[in-house]
Amino acid sequence: MQFLRNRRRSNENRGFTLTESAIVLGIIGLVLSAVWIASARVIQGNKVTTATQEATTIALGLKALYGPRGHIDAYTTGAVEITSSLISFGLIPTNMPTQSVTDPNQGTAVRPIHPWGSYMSSYAMSPTTFRLSFYNLPTAACVGLESALASQTGSTAPIGVGSWYTAKSTQPGIPGQAYGADTYYNPIPTPFTPTTAAATCGGVSGDPAVSGAVSAEFDFTI
Repeated sequence: MQFLRNRRRSNENRGFTLTESAIVLGIIGLVLSAVWIASARVIQGNKVTTATQEATTIALGLKALYGPRGHIDAYTTGAVEITSSLISFGLIPTNMPTQSVTDPNQGTAVRPIHPWGSYMSSYAMSPTTFRLSFYNLPTAACVGLESALASQTGSTAPIGVGSWYTAKSTQPGIPGQAYGADTYYNPIPTPFTPTTAAATCGGVSGDPAVSGAVSAEFDFTI
């Protein structure tokens, strides 16, 4: 009887087996993975919301500044950067930081920093249209931002949406050369969905996989 009692006590105190421990750890891993994925989606969604609000605020500010004049003063020909006007006229949202950034085409200047950590610039594209460009976005961020802004209506609706990216091959240009998808979508009723945004942010038909981040661009009228 004493032997049986000792054996029962030994079985009660033996703890988890390796198999049981592996099962428990696997369940914990699945739970943590689900939490991480959900958190990442929430963070991404918050960044898209913030960037959409920032772009809307800036667009409305530029419309209020240049609309009464009927033209953008700085425009001459081609694309003229007017980011400095955003800063000098106080059109940058207060929660949007600025810092000195070197753009490969426009040089070094103080520019706003978007929620994904890179910079945003604004350009006069014609006497009455301007562009907001969000550079170096992850593809998912580009899709989210384009979908959010392109779905807006009224005075905050862009008249064009496009993206630039770096191609991995010679289609249609030099390897590694940045070239623009520049597939523009006119305002509603032209359909604009996450699927078309993904195509715009990810390249064009027939082009291989995209290398690195992309930029999302939005055109507005004053």
